[in-house]
Amino acid sequence: MFLSIKNLHVNYESLEVLKGVSLDIEKGDINVLLGANGSGKSTMFKAISGILRPAKGEIFFQDTKINKLQAHAIVKKGIAQAPEGKRLFIDMTVEENLEMGAYLRTDKREIEADREDIMDRFPVLRKKLKVISGNLSGGEQQMLVIARSLMSKPQLLLLDEPAQGLSPVLVDEVADIITGINQSGITIILIEHNLRLGLGLAHWVFVLESGVIATKAKGTDMSEVEYAKKIYLGG
Repeated sequence: MFLSIKNLHVNYESLEVLKGVSLDIEKGDINVLLGANGSGKSTMFKAISGILRPAKGEIFFQDTKINKLQAHAIVKKGIAQAPEGKRLFIDMTVEENLEMGAYLRTDKREIEADREDIMDRFPVLRKKLKVISGNLSGGEQQMLVIARSLMSKPQLLLLDEPAQGLSPVLVDEVADIITGINQSGITIILIEHNLRLGLGLAHWVFVLESGVIATKAKGTDMSEVEYAKKIYLGG
């Protein structure tokens, strides 16, 4: 299994947020994680990324146990996170932010080739490499967050609400970008409150409720998806 989470318990500020999450992710899929605010979605991402240490349970990535590794070691294994809220080094240029995304890599020739590929994927950023990232528009900042995460050359990308605060036109652009990233061979787990975006992209849908996975639905099975949506919406 590409990513396997077994009976994961994670505490945050003395509260048990995840209470026994188990799920399996297959290579090549877009997986959408739904859940109300406070259900533990971002906490799960932090546990996978090594930012939070689980109190109990195991996380395996390509058959290697990673739940006791440091965050930088997990990035080296091939997992990257694009966090919510357009979190950038706002006093650095676009170019410097991209360089930070590749800070663990030493393959300079491949880094440059990957940067060119990413610039092709995000042409608006190519025009603004010398611009301070704090001066970008909200949509451009979101593009940069995703682009920076790709500079680590991940096999698994964790996207935390990439459409947050974006206009409908930019949401459609983000959808195209996510599809293109996935088609390039990168597996994706997506947290997204925009149901049209999330369910439109999903190969699999997981609903997180009260710290556990309440249901799993195949993205092409509309009856399963509607059931998952009903649980998510509290119906």
